Amino acid sequence: MGALMNILPIIIFFGLLIFSSLISAVVRRLSGWNKIYVDVAKRYGGQVYPGYLFSRPSMTFNYGRTTARLVTRKTTRFPECKMTELSMNWPDKRFKLEITSSPSVASRTWSLGRASTPVEIVDCPFNSILSIKSNRPELASAMLTKPVQWQIEQLLHHLNNGQLSININKGKLVVSKPTFIKDFHQLDDFVRFSLDMFDQLMLTESHGIEFVTRDEPTIVEDVVCPICSESIAYQTVVCVRCKTPHCLDCWQYNGQCATFACNETRYIRANGEVANH
Repeated sequence: MGALMNILPIIIFFGLLIFSSLISAVVRRLSGWNKIYVDVAKRYGGQVYPGYLFSRPSMTFNYGRTTARLVTRKTTRFPECKMTELSMNWPDKRFKLEITSSPSVASRTWSLGRASTPVEIVDCPFNSILSIKSNRPELASAMLTKPVQWQIEQLLHHLNNGQLSININKGKLVVSKPTFIKDFHQLDDFVRFSLDMFDQLMLTESHGIEFVTRDEPTIVEDVVCPICSESIAYQTVVCVRCKTPHCLDCWQYNGQCATFACNETRYIRANGEVANH
């Protein structure tokens, strides 16, 4: 008993040392994760809610007339049991749409239940990959235009995991990927792809408006570089984020896109390669 009492302070000391080291490691990791959210929030004028020991970072921002919320959470929606999720307000609270790459995963509150009906899209590139259901299949089919399909493909192949969940239910559009995204460019791309899809879905109610959605660049005569204000004759590069063309030399001199508030540092070469300053 006496020997135990002699070594008890040593056991307590090393226990506290290990505990404090674990806490420090968690705090350092959360600090880096919080910074990524702060950097993404700057692009959208958003508000960040930092993660602490028992919480994860989140962000809210205004996008047009809607409010967007970016969060990470545990879930049963994906086999990984975790996801990064962006939600936005949807104008029709009665409309329901479910697009998912994991139809066999047990669903709960996010499921459309008995109201769901399979939606068939002609010549859709992801018909065999994603399950599409809606309570109004004809409307859903009309909404899933080629531009919308292209944006969904961008999200599907983002992070190279081939998994995605898109749900419209009770006045909310929710886009989810099965991981905690902790890389700035990956998180920024996820937000941008989701917002682009939201824009295209909203445009389906408009007539005569369609965005260019091809991967191939459109040839435009007399393209002017926003930095030097001269025509770009050769070595054209395009901003990954806003697709503004620049002279390669001007981009490398400036270090980022010259479009106001874009701040993107990555560009696309003529051969399709993405490069960083």
